[in-house]
This record gives sequence, structure tokens and C-alpha cells, in this order.
Amino acid sequence: MSKNAIIQALLKEYRNRNEFNEKMPDETAFEYFVNYCVLSVERTLEGDFNDCITDRGEEGIDSIAILVNGKLVSSKEDIDEVAKHNTDLSVKYIFTQAKFTDSWDYGDALKFTRAVDGFFKDSDIGNSSRVNDCREMHSHIIENYAGQLINSPQIFCYYVDTKPNSNAWKRGHKAMEELQRDLEELELFHSIQTKLIDAPQLQELYRNSRNSAEAQITFSSRVTLPRISGVEQAYIGVLPVKELLTLLTDKRADESDSKEIRRSIFEDNVRDFQGATSPVNDRMQKTLTSEHNERFAVMNNGITIVTRDLNVKGDQFALKGYQIVNGAQTSHTIFNNSSSLLDSEVRVPIKLVQTQDEDVITAIVTATNSQTQVKVDQLNARAIVERNIEKYFAAQEAPRNLLYERRAKQYDSQTNVIKARVIDRYTLVRSFAATFLNEPHLATGYPQQLMSRIVHPLEEQNDNESASRQRKVQPIFEDNYQPVVYYAAASAYYKLDLLFKTGKIDPRFKPARWQMLALARHLALPDTTPKFTNGRFDKWVSPFLDVVWDDERSLAMFQETASLIEESNLELSRSAMRNAGSLETLKRLLEVHISTTEGVTKS
Repeated sequence: MSKNAIIQALLKEYRNRNEFNEKMPDETAFEYFVNYCVLSVERTLEGDFNDCITDRGEEGIDSIAILVNGKLVSSKEDIDEVAKHNTDLSVKYIFTQAKFTDSWDYGDALKFTRAVDGFFKDSDIGNSSRVNDCREMHSHIIENYAGQLINSPQIFCYYVDTKPNSNAWKRGHKAMEELQRDLEELELFHSIQTKLIDAPQLQELYRNSRNSAEAQITFSSRVTLPRISGVEQAYIGVLPVKELLTLLTDKRADESDSKEIRRSIFEDNVRDFQGATSPVNDRMQKTLTSEHNERFAVMNNGITIVTRDLNVKGDQFALKGYQIVNGAQTSHTIFNNSSSLLDSEVRVPIKLVQTQDEDVITAIVTATNSQTQVKVDQLNARAIVERNIEKYFAAQEAPRNLLYERRAKQYDSQTNVIKARVIDRYTLVRSFAATFLNEPHLATGYPQQLMSRIVHPLEEQNDNESASRQRKVQPIFEDNYQPVVYYAAASAYYKLDLLFKTGKIDPRFKPARWQMLALARHLALPDTTPKFTNGRFDKWVSPFLDVVWDDERSLAMFQETASLIEESNLELSRSAMRNAGSLETLKRLLEVHISTTEGVTKS
């Protein structure tokens, strides 16, 4: 066990914030901790980081993450969904191995390097479902989307060991250098990073994971807007490309020179980057690269930035916690052409607003995106519902208290907040779909399809399906849905996740956790579900919440669901659970079960 006092303190904080079981070995908790640190710094906007952890069937790699356009994907279908809304794709692979020891083991380092190399050579590197899923996704990307890639994929390999630097690290560096050469020989990657991470570097990664976006720019060509209700300061002007790139880019923690676009600052932007080949972006790029690119300032609609903190001293503007709420297409196009624009005279129209008022932020997001393909009523629905959900969650008293993370990393800097009780949008959508939409298979294997229904509710079905069938696809957010619908789903997810963490439910059932949520609802409530808009939904769902928040009854309920899954003989794997038929099989068993017993969940 590591004797590094700071690492031990940070790990303890991480364990407490995530309510990890005290019986969980530090070595296991450390794997989750490292995975969180690495992926948080990557500024991944959506995804369950814990899904990246490999199971015990793999000895050389602790976690594998595949990001497509900044989104953590979990299946081929997820990749298809991202590709459906983006003409250009960027792909990133992240491999980690974490050792929480005081002794350096060169053999462990070699296991990691050989496993990563073997992953791409289809070598036998263990019996891990996560490895198999990721290999399947890798093949799918190469075989189907090679032509859409902006560049060949990037790969980052982190070997983390908390032992202080010593002569032994020289051998570790040699192993990583050999991995670098092996990966280069594959000719698969645009860039390759192999790195040893020690205790001080890991500390920095953890601290960076909790920081919101910060930047300082020179904004001289501007005018100050008059006082506006709910707005602390507001400016309109033009910003040189060089200054804009300061806002857009972020130095990676492991690279002194390389910069990437900050994907986290586009969380409030409704639409993803549509790719360089989209008609609008293609025209924009031609303007930027033409001999008259100085005209860009009068031809472009500009970028709208909302920031929570703004310190102005002369022409120096220090922003903290900022979001680009409109202008993703402009931002990405400029970033993609940055090498030829740094010394140019190109300026970009900018609207900069400082406000803490959530209603003002919502109004700005809606107004500035109203001219896109996204309908204004969809924008309003999302904004109104999410605000209501946030307020509803915050109003619940302990021990039934949860928080809804409407904005990425909203609570990360608040160390007094129990992170396990923070439900992000990605988790909420999956929980809601599994619990009340009878779509646990989508929550399991096709979460990006669910996420697309936030803004694109009718695009869920295949193109060859009828319009009438498409209209039956239920949107995720509607402004007249009762907030308790989401709270009930989130509560069930939280309690089930806690049962897994404490070992009260066998972790081998975790691939079926979304099916367990669906079964739990059917166990505790009548099959006839009121409309989510019905004011009586609160009363209808109340017995379910009573069971969920009662420790003994919730344990009994989820044990029942586990027994049903065991009885079904369904394979406990993500691939099996993303089959829509899995729920039907389980519901038939449930009907027999209910007919022969009163069940332990109902009172």
C-alpha cells in the first residue's frame, strides 16, 4: 500500500464523496480514482466513467475509454448515433493501469504495455467483456468511419504508480518507449502518448478535474452595454483569432505544447459541431482561408459567451466558469484552421455576458439558438424541465436528498457535496428511460440514442420506419412532465448503485442494472402508469419512493430483481442486456413471480 500521505488523503476524499464500501480494497478504489482523474481532465461531457473499468478477466489494463467527438461511447450503435449528427469525427483511445504500492514492479509495467499492444493486434490479453466491447468498437470505427475521421485516432496510455521517482522508473520509461514504438509501427494513430504518472502528477490531475474553465484574454475592441436586469456586465465587440483560441484551447495535463479544443465549454451549446464539410462550415472555412479573410467579422454571426465570473482590468479580461452558448460551428472551424490564422488579421464578433442568473442564461441559450435547426419549443422544454428538476431535487430533505447536475462539473469544486448523490444528465436520462419508459436495453447499449432525444426526439427511429411510428418515440424532456418522474428514477438508480458499492448486491449483476430498475418499478407499482404530465403522478409513484428509500425494503426489492435475472438464464453481459427482448423475458418471469407471491416490496 502506498505511504504517500497526500494520495491517501485524496483517495479517502474520493471514496467518501462516492460512498464506496469500506470493505472495498484500496487497490480497487484506486483504479476508479485514477480512471476518474484521467477522464475528468479530458473534459468528457457525457458518460459513466465506471463503465470503462475492465473486469477481473484482464490483468494488464484497468480501464479503456473510447471517445468519439468527446463523447464516451459504449457500443457500435453509440458510434453510429454520434456519426449520424456529425460529418467529421475525432476518435481518442485512453488506456490506464493503476498501482497503489510502495514497490516498483517492472513486470506489471510490461503487462500493461504488452496488453495495450496486444489489444490492437488481436492477441489474447484475457477474458474481459470490456476489452471485447472496445475491440468491437475499434473495428467498427476503422471499417465504417475511416473516411469521416478528421485525423487518424489519438491514443493515450497512462501507467500510474504512486511510488516516488527512483532509478526503477528508468526501466518504466524504457517500457513505455517500447510501447510507443510498437504503436507507431501499427500506423493507426495520428498521435501517441505513453506516460508514467507518479504521485505529484496524479495529485495535479485530481485538482484539475475539479476546476472549471478559466482563461485571460485581451479584449480591446469592444463596447460596454448599458445596465441589464439580471446581468452584471455585458460587452459586444470583435476579438482577434489569437485571443479567441486562448478561450477555445486547453493544454493537456500531460503535454506542455499540445493543445486541444475545450469540449466542456460547449455544454450549454445545443448543437454539436456539424463537421467541416457541412455547407455552412464549408463556406465559413473558405472565407477564413481566402485572401479577404478580414471580412469574416462582418460575414459571421459571431459567438456568444456566458461567464459566471469576470474580472476586468483595462483591456484584460479574466473569465472563470464560462460557456460558449452559441457559436460552436464558428469556434470549431476556427480551431481547425488555427495554424494558418494565428498571425492573420481575422477578428470574430463576440458577445460576452457575465451573469449568475439561471433564467437569464436560459433565455440567452434559447434566443441565440433559435435560428438553428433546433426548434425553439424543444430548447424551451429542455431548459424549463431541467431547471424544475434541479429545484425539485434540491428541495428534498435528508436522507432522500439528491442533486441534479444540470451543468457539467457543476458541483465538482464543492468538496462538501457527496458526489454519489449528484445525478448528471447522462445518468438521469438512462435511469428515466429504464425505469419509466421500459427502455433498459437503450440505457444499457445505446445511451447516445437516448441523449439524442433530448433535442432530436423524432430522430430515434430508423429512416425506413413510418412517420407514425417515429411520432410514438417519447421525448426525454417535456416542459409539463412532473419533476417527481425524474426524481423517482434517479432515486432508484442511486440506491441500486449504493447496493452495488456496498456489496449487498453481487456486482456480477451490474451489466443488468438498467433491467433491474425496470423490474423494480413493476414490482412496486401497478402496470398502468399515469401520464407524466398528470398531477396525480406524485401520489401514484409515492409507494415506489417509500420502498426505494427504505434500506431493508429496497434491498429486498433489488434482491428480487436479481433473483429474476438469475432465473432467466440470460447472459450477464452488456451485449445480452442491450437486446430489447431481455426485458420481455424478464417481465414474463415477473408476472409468474407476482402471481405466486405477494412480494416483499409492497405494503
